[in-house]
Amino acid sequence: MKRALIYFIYNIITLAAILIFSPYLIYLLARGRKDEIGERLGVTDFADSQKLNGSQVIWLHGASVGEMKAAGEVMRELQDRAEDDYYFLVTTMTPQGRRLARNQLTKADHICYLPADFPPLIYFFIRRLQPDVLLLLETELWPGVIRESIRRGTRVAVFNGRISDDSFSSYRKIKFLLAPFVKLITRFFMQSRRDCERIKKLGAPEKKVKLSGNIKYSGALEEASRAEADFELRGNRPVIVAGSTHDPEEKILLRILKKLKDQDKVRKPLLILAPRHVERRDEIISLMEAENFNWQQRSEGVSRIEEETEVFLLDTIGELIGAYKEADLAFIGGTLAEVGGHNFLEPLACGIPVILGPSIYEIEDDLEEFESIADGHSLSLVSGEKELTEKMQEFLESENISNFTGSDSAQKILHRQGQRVRDQIEEIFSLLPLSREEKKVLLIRLSALGDVIHTLPAFSLLAKKRSKYELHWLVEPLAAPLVKNSSFVDKTRVFPRHELRGGNRLKGIERLKKLCSFLREMDDPGYDLTFDIHGILKSALPSSFARGDISYGRCDGKEGSRLFYKRLLRFFEEKDVRHKVEENLELMASALGCRVPDYSDIDYGIKLPEGWYEDLPAELRALLDFSSPQKEENRGSTRTPIGVIHPLSSWPSKNWLMERYRLLAQKLLKAGWKIIFSGSNEQRGRLQGTVTALQQESHSGRIYNAAGRIDLLKLYGILKEVDFFLGADTGPMHLAAAADTKVAAIMGPTDPEVYGPYCSTSRVIRNKKLDCLVCGEKKCPQGHHRCMQDLSVDGVLQEIKNLLSERAADIDEH
Repeated sequence: MKRALIYFIYNIITLAAILIFSPYLIYLLARGRKDEIGERLGVTDFADSQKLNGSQVIWLHGASVGEMKAAGEVMRELQDRAEDDYYFLVTTMTPQGRRLARNQLTKADHICYLPADFPPLIYFFIRRLQPDVLLLLETELWPGVIRESIRRGTRVAVFNGRISDDSFSSYRKIKFLLAPFVKLITRFFMQSRRDCERIKKLGAPEKKVKLSGNIKYSGALEEASRAEADFELRGNRPVIVAGSTHDPEEKILLRILKKLKDQDKVRKPLLILAPRHVERRDEIISLMEAENFNWQQRSEGVSRIEEETEVFLLDTIGELIGAYKEADLAFIGGTLAEVGGHNFLEPLACGIPVILGPSIYEIEDDLEEFESIADGHSLSLVSGEKELTEKMQEFLESENISNFTGSDSAQKILHRQGQRVRDQIEEIFSLLPLSREEKKVLLIRLSALGDVIHTLPAFSLLAKKRSKYELHWLVEPLAAPLVKNSSFVDKTRVFPRHELRGGNRLKGIERLKKLCSFLREMDDPGYDLTFDIHGILKSALPSSFARGDISYGRCDGKEGSRLFYKRLLRFFEEKDVRHKVEENLELMASALGCRVPDYSDIDYGIKLPEGWYEDLPAELRALLDFSSPQKEENRGSTRTPIGVIHPLSSWPSKNWLMERYRLLAQKLLKAGWKIIFSGSNEQRGRLQGTVTALQQESHSGRIYNAAGRIDLLKLYGILKEVDFFLGADTGPMHLAAAADTKVAAIMGPTDPEVYGPYCSTSRVIRNKKLDCLVCGEKKCPQGHHRCMQDLSVDGVLQEIKNLLSERAADIDEH
């Protein structure tokens, strides 16, 4: 039966179950538990949304109390080894598990109920959360959770996997329903060989199943060293703790206690009863009162156990290990009752001897590790009430209780098994989409030149944080030279823009064939991840065809691009304005779970080829007056100051008047400065008239029209050598900022806080009095072009003087 059909049937059953149990939601509402209703329906306000948006998200799900303790150990182990920031979400099924988690899991960022396993509820929950990995603790197999997680790019693993006899019997009956979804799970870390065999019989591929041990081993010793009781014991007497007891074990233990206290040779003990289910307190109180025991009850706020108290009812959650620290002997509940036993590791880790009854089928796999110390003083197995009485009597008659102290051997076993579990914890990091293992990654930012430059620091951050990644970048032809000479890009893939768009594009069917051919080529390398920073349909399509295991794209993507992404790159917090460099860095940092680097640590990664200046035009080399590039310390007043002016943009609304550029250049040339005009080959003709006129004013040799004569890399090299750059919001202006040149930017229709020069020293020149600034239009919608018309030559010159304060005197002299 196909998975889709099975899933359809399962969803019908789930929907019917939700409708049947809907009166329970009304009951919760009547009891004032509306928050629980929301969580059951997948509606929850995630705590610390800023951290959620800026971290890798690890989702841990467990059914109840026992799994919550395991969740705490997993989080502790992960955080101890973490190099990035993680957001821990913990979900559970029961009120007891939720209560324990909220009381004790301090490392969890958010704790809530798991939503009902119905696609719309799970889908919106996962979409908001965007977990990087989901760890199903023990064996919580929910088809909807598994399928929707996989669809959204979340790796799913069973961790600390365990399948009890009852669970295995139940799962086998619905294997036809579970098996298709079990196969989707990435890894199964199972506690025992028996658990490994059982999960394979339920459909898990053998290569995905690993024997990892029990997470309880990992933290037993450390938790025991930290634990302490929150109550005080009066008197000096032996303390026996009966942990996680079930009916009729309390009755048996009270009967044994009554026999022992009537014997003269036996020291009178304190019995601490800790029932597995604390809601049974009234039943246990009735037993104690029927036998006339002197007792106290922890849930009544008792913090001191009086000397005359014979039985202390520990009817709270999370305090059992603290009680073990005060104990001299432990009995493990669920081993006289037909339950199969509970956690015996905690008392062993606390260094006290442990007694188990005959019912141990739930813990027998763990007990295999302790066969060498079984039937000794550290770990004793008894067949029933009679042997238990004898063992306790032997203990109470001993003059030296230390003879019964838990052995070093037990703690050595705990340490060894804990190390095995910690080794498996390391594998969780490999499940993260952005793990540090080798991966092949496609980066997408097609155009324009300025936007590509703004993206360089973000991709550079990825390369530094994940040094083993092989990074390919898909870009349009104009910016390809910069990308090819990036220090972190391993391969540049060029989008065939000229064949698909523009005046020289292919016609009709040939253009369609070219597009299809290009998209097919995207699938060839087999990418693990794709990052689309562009966020439009044109960039999302290659991302989709690259078939990366996980595709990342902008949360604010346009033209339906978000439909092609499995994971959205999100901002840490809502802001009205961000510079494009910071915006891209924040998107990348949020995926990596790291902080946005400080300005001083931002790296554009552009590298100049050795000898890049050697084939510059001779006239330009003479103007620059260096046989090799100047070092930073050699710049200054000893060299004739040089400026690059880039007058023209593809947006007419960004262009200051050409005549005013000529007058400004004239003033600078008369002050003895040298000027280089830059632009494209198409703009060369428009610039040449201005340059020729200035040369005829006896400035020949100190002015050069470089438009169309140098490529981007050479322009970048020149910008690193000159004293300033003047121009509009263009690619070369952002290239000057990347070179950390001093930039004077003439701006009108675009916002300088978003598109202004991102460098250490810059000046933005604009008419701030205009209401129509930042119109975002290529042509002036008002028709008056005042944002450029109102900028005078003297005003711009003054801004340049402010920018170059140490050179202002050179200009003022003229």
